[in-house]
Amino acid sequence: MTLGGSIVIQSDLGSSAFDALNMGLSYTFGYSPGTWCIICGIVIITINGLLQKNTPNIYSLLTSIISGAFIDFWLNIIPIPYSNINKTFMFLIGILLNSFGIAYYTHTNIANGPIDQLMILIHEIFHQNYFISKILLESFLIVLSYIFHGTLGIGTIIIMLLSGYFINSFYSLLDKYGGN
Repeated sequence: MTLGGSIVIQSDLGSSAFDALNMGLSYTFGYSPGTWCIICGIVIITINGLLQKNTPNIYSLLTSIISGAFIDFWLNIIPIPYSNINKTFMFLIGILLNSFGIAYYTHTNIANGPIDQLMILIHEIFHQNYFISKILLESFLIVLSYIFHGTLGIGTIIIMLLSGYFINSFYSLLDKYGGN
């Protein structure tokens, strides 16, 4: 999942709204994007706990810490492409890897990341499929990303419109062929 998101960031076509927010916070206030992933994760874990009227999920914190560390790791080793063909190819591979990663680990119920748990809560609260739930969440995060000068671009809109579809499709395939 973090590999896919980092590939999308490095493609320089616009990242997912959450990654764009973390990048914008990094540009605005310092600290690495991975550190902001952890900080935002703590805030979202708290919000998720309030929405669920439950104690915040400690495993989500662990997911945030691991994700934040791997985002910084991948961003430091994935090269930045210079040709539009390579940028487009990296973007497409990244969105597919990221979507599959989200579908896989949310399907297994091991420990959902805070942002993915929030997507699931939106799905449950509004009785919408993951496609619509992801669009609602991404739209809100795009506004925050814009405020903090995040890495928004045409890719952000593509991710907003397609990643929910890919997640939903991968989730359905996992339901059909993946057990659980």
